[in-house]
Amino acid sequence: MPTSTTTKLIRLFLIGAVIFLVNTLITPHILNAITNWPTKLQDTVSDGESALALISNIFMLGSLLAFFTKEIFSSVWENLIELTINPFTNTTKEHLKEISSEISTIRKETETLSTTFQTFLVENKKPLSMETCKSKKDFDKLMLPPCKELFGKHIDRPESMFTYVRKVYLDAFSEAPHPSSVSKTIKLRNHETFTNYVEWHEETIYKIHHVSYPRTNKTGKYLLRFKGTSFAPDLEKEKWAESLQLKLRVDGETLLSPSSLPIFVDEDTNEEGFFCRKVDNWVHLWFQKEIDLNKEWTDIVSEETSINSKLDRVYTLHTNKPTCKYTLDATLPNDLSFIKHPFTSPKIIYSGLPEHIKKDLPKGTTIKHDTHNHIRVAIEEWVMPGIVVNLNWIDNTADI
Repeated sequence: MPTSTTTKLIRLFLIGAVIFLVNTLITPHILNAITNWPTKLQDTVSDGESALALISNIFMLGSLLAFFTKEIFSSVWENLIELTINPFTNTTKEHLKEISSEISTIRKETETLSTTFQTFLVENKKPLSMETCKSKKDFDKLMLPPCKELFGKHIDRPESMFTYVRKVYLDAFSEAPHPSSVSKTIKLRNHETFTNYVEWHEETIYKIHHVSYPRTNKTGKYLLRFKGTSFAPDLEKEKWAESLQLKLRVDGETLLSPSSLPIFVDEDTNEEGFFCRKVDNWVHLWFQKEIDLNKEWTDIVSEETSINSKLDRVYTLHTNKPTCKYTLDATLPNDLSFIKHPFTSPKIIYSGLPEHIKKDLPKGTTIKHDTHNHIRVAIEEWVMPGIVVNLNWIDNTADI
């Protein structure tokens, strides 16, 4: 039960009086006893009664001191410390409760406002974020306003380049499977039998990226194509095909082996299979097959060995799909030399920029021309459908 103020004051007065008496009457004797303790101890050991009296005095004084010390600390705590701390603690608790209540109210009001705003936007068919875009129309409403600020108001016209690129490339290819990390190695060497020809060995390793698989978990379709062209002015296609070897593997599974022979046709065909056709002096070789993509990444490896006339000194590499990263490593026989650095897809594109907005070539494109017959081109970025690299070389023995 809480002690009244009057009672507390009386207790403080009595405790003060006791402290004064102890300090005035008892403390000098205690100090004197402690100072002369060795002598007193020797005297009292021989006198039993004095020893008992001394011990009883010690216990009595100790008990009194313990009692008064407890009372002093209790009174100080109740009358000074506790009275000081409690109001502050109670006030702080009340303030914290008020702040918590205000925060809770604000949160509820914000949630209500957000729900109302979202409902308004949905009812008026105005998407708030990319997650609410359910169609290309919604996408246009969301993206066109900031794009107009960046590139100009002309971009939403049907004939603008922005509209063309978006429809032809973005809409068509953004979710379509595409080649990625393509590495192509070409090695030419002089043919032992046909002295006017070189043996062409080409290995291509890449991955097909099924970009929508992590989101949809659905199997996709991909039309796998291989195309090659050789210049053979004095050979029939059947004779040319005797030197042909083509291997094609998908995730380690063989689709074509070196013993596979093409079907000779007189016209192009879109059917699946392995075909060969000669038009004038050019031999056209192609293979196509639709494959299933039941995971995000699929490994593709192709190897071609064929022959090509030495009179053909131009190689143009192109792609019909947007491709992420492309590396070409080409080596010629010692009697052939590359005559200049190759044109690459980024260089061709950036060369078309007007001078007043000319930009530097992308830093992701490197060309290494370390010897006369070796060149390496690495494009560490996207390559759009069209030319990837164009190479030119000369015959050192014939053109000197």
